[in-house]
Amino acid sequence: MWMEIGKEQVDIEYVDCLLFSMFLNGFGNILKKGVFSKTYTFVPIVDGGHWNLLILCNFGKPLHKDCGPCMILLDSLHMAEPLSKEPNIRRFVRELYKASGRMETGSAINSIPLLLPKVSQQSGGEECDVFMLYYMFLFAMNAPKSFSRTSYPYFRKYDVGESEKKWIMKNISQKWKYHKYALRRKIFKQSKKTIQVNPPEHLHISADMWKEVVKIWTSEHWVWRSEVNRKNKGVQKIFHCAGTQTFAYIRKAELQKSGQEMDRSELFIVTHTRKDGVSVNSECAVAITVASKYDIYSQVLGEDEPDRVRGLGTGPTPATLWERSTDILKDENKKLGDRVKDLEERIAKLERTDSKFQLTSKRVKLLDMYGNQVAISIVMSTDPTKIVMGRPIGQDFREVAVLLANKPDSPLFIKNHNRKTMKDAIGSHILWFLQYVQLDFKRQVGDQD
Repeated sequence: MWMEIGKEQVDIEYVDCLLFSMFLNGFGNILKKGVFSKTYTFVPIVDGGHWNLLILCNFGKPLHKDCGPCMILLDSLHMAEPLSKEPNIRRFVRELYKASGRMETGSAINSIPLLLPKVSQQSGGEECDVFMLYYMFLFAMNAPKSFSRTSYPYFRKYDVGESEKKWIMKNISQKWKYHKYALRRKIFKQSKKTIQVNPPEHLHISADMWKEVVKIWTSEHWVWRSEVNRKNKGVQKIFHCAGTQTFAYIRKAELQKSGQEMDRSELFIVTHTRKDGVSVNSECAVAITVASKYDIYSQVLGEDEPDRVRGLGTGPTPATLWERSTDILKDENKKLGDRVKDLEERIAKLERTDSKFQLTSKRVKLLDMYGNQVAISIVMSTDPTKIVMGRPIGQDFREVAVLLANKPDSPLFIKNHNRKTMKDAIGSHILWFLQYVQLDFKRQVGDQD
């Protein structure tokens, strides 16, 4: 993934997925990664077989600042209540600060916001690992070089269409598959399965996950399927010499160089001929001769499979390449819908800006991220410079006084050491996202019964 996006694009570090659960035993390795010197640190969390992504932002900056530390938890299964992991995450962060020798107090560390944005959700039961990699990729591609809490939640919107999303998910799935294949080829020996119950310590692999994968690799069905695939692979005679460059990249480079796009036959010739002008092998030489003479790709290598187009790399299918399929129409409709939604949000934001000072002293409803009412409150201040709960109100929040909790156990957007749910905030002043503050038209403060 780093090769795809370029690690220098954003100041990001990645730590091993087991270090979160190891707590103090793993902090030496985490601190070596430079958590307190990087803008972002990816901390994958695996709990009960489910993957989440914790992103530590600005952990080297002072607390109680707009550009101070912040945590973002990305989860592909919100119905599993990801905020139930908050106590362990808070403990992890406290121990991290302690191990680094920093002087921040426990209460100050507990005030670091933990944000749970609404992101794409998995539809199946075994997709959380791919979605975690998907979040990593999109965040790294879109995150700014400097992070500010007041700009949250900017990264929840991605200009990625359905067709591009399919390619990204397919590409990530392939890389995940190749990673598991590399582990098996490097450290797994079929003849020594009895002594491979525990994973090698230097690779930091979960013992439960390793036992499960060894069980799969040694099953009768898997061994049979592996043997069939090996025989099929042995029949293949044509190999490319493009190395790590994708076919799509080669086509784009040629387009920029010559101004003409390569067809499949031309791409085949380029990717199966070495730099010295010699074909990879005799089979490739024969295929290149036919392709050069007739320029008919399918005549050389046979008809394409229904779900892929050979010679163009990951992604293209006959439907997406040569037909105006329903997927393309859906993608265009989605883009138009997103533009309309974006315009509506801009208009609503302008309306809120015009009336932001009119909300003061008004009775309002507080909504959660799903649009459900969780409390009745009064707006106390809209001053963006005022400090509430240890941070400025900014443009995206409002200071509210909680009168009544409709859902006492509903989590707060911004928490501190003694206020985590709505019932803890009754009678006090808290911060709430402006987009989830709704004017209560039925009854305003000062209205007569």
